[in-house]
Amino acid sequence: MYRQDPNDSTKLSPVGRPKDFFAQVKAPAQNVVTTSPAQVLINNTGSYYFMYGTGSLGTTHSNKADYDLGCVINAGSAGLPVKLDISPMAWSGSAGGHKTGDISFVYRGG
Repeated sequence: MYRQDPNDSTKLSPVGRPKDFFAQVKAPAQNVVTTSPAQVLINNTGSYYFMYGTGSLGTTHSNKADYDLGCVINAGSAGLPVKLDISPMAWSGSAGGHKTGDISFVYRGG
């Protein structure tokens, strides 16, 4: 998009795009409620659970009853990362060993 140049009415200047115009990937912490992504990438082996529905953004939600098993990646599996076309609000892993970066949330721009 362009707009009229403020210094010369016979010229146009480009309009900058906001950050959320572009696609992004984020690595949310385990059990932290965030904006639903367009896709999820599983970057490590283990069992992963996902929470759908509503929640207060930025809060920790660790009630395991609200999470559904979504994927199990066994040790030694090839082909990581695994892409899931799902839109959860939070993720949780099997007991122990999971960390920020094991799951990535992919957001579309626009």
